[in-house]
Amino acid sequence: MIPHLSRRSRRAQGALVVASICAATLLGTGTKDVIATVTPPFVTPGVLESFDPDRASFEIRSGDVTTSLRRIAIPVMPGEKFEFEVRESGQRRDAKNGYRATASEGVVKDDLGRLVWTAPSKPGFAEITVYRNAPADSISLLLMITVPLDRMKGTKLEGYEVGHYPDTPLRGLASYQTPKGLVRVTREDLSRRVSPHFELGQFVCKQEGTYPKFLLVRPKLLQKLERILEHVNAEGIPAPTFHVMSGYRTPHYNKVIGNVKYSRHVYGDAADVFVDFAPADGVMDDVNRDGVIDMEDSRYLATLVEALTKESFFARLIGGVGVYRANQAHGPFLHVDTRGTRARW
Repeated sequence: MIPHLSRRSRRAQGALVVASICAATLLGTGTKDVIATVTPPFVTPGVLESFDPDRASFEIRSGDVTTSLRRIAIPVMPGEKFEFEVRESGQRRDAKNGYRATASEGVVKDDLGRLVWTAPSKPGFAEITVYRNAPADSISLLLMITVPLDRMKGTKLEGYEVGHYPDTPLRGLASYQTPKGLVRVTREDLSRRVSPHFELGQFVCKQEGTYPKFLLVRPKLLQKLERILEHVNAEGIPAPTFHVMSGYRTPHYNKVIGNVKYSRHVYGDAADVFVDFAPADGVMDDVNRDGVIDMEDSRYLATLVEALTKESFFARLIGGVGVYRANQAHGPFLHVDTRGTRARW
């Protein structure tokens, strides 16, 4: 059975798991955690010669997000003034230091080293690329212009069932405030890179419905996943990405599957993940190399995450880590989020 798999049986069992979950989804039986069956196109199963964390030699800072990843997605509201700055060795940098920024839409203005870009009024996607002249380097920002939630009609946004966010934030915390908008996603948008090793489609809610769909994915979650992925590979576990079993959930879907209403998944900063590369079969890899696929593999990933908490950078990404065992619907997995407070289960 799924809760305890030998290496020999995991491929066949994995196929059965994926098939049963797909059937449950089509029948609308409300499977709690639906395993995505699509491997991102940039991943070649079983082939990973080396892992490149894809970090630049400088950083971009915007609000409470500071990153050196060469690609990161950030949600913004229509018409919002998006402010950011370039930093190197702890100092702000500008055109005088050999940096320049261009946008696919609109103009990036330089206000004494603070860069300002105004989002268009129409929801969609825009790119800002920051270039460094010497040595040549760059960081690309994918600005996801959201659709404001005040455009909802009842519980739906453009016909897509979103449901109701809680009326009041949990314990009054700002991290539990209702999002101002959600990202509109078409089939063509699924392959958009939101960070070096993750695509937008990996975070789409698993609920039934036609496109467009709507989601939210926060940059801090992407940063956390990227750093964990980097550490996992450094420990000798090949993984070009994580299998995201559950990313964003609408409040509607979160209620259907019986989860708590304040789940971090509805706020766009949580993901249930596992390593699925050797082989890519819809089930956690034997990451602790004990010959079986079980909860101990999830625990092993959790210990790797815990080791990262000593890093000053990782402290900005504080949040939850949860270890889950396999059941009849899915294999073992790890929950991670960036709620802003420490939580373990």
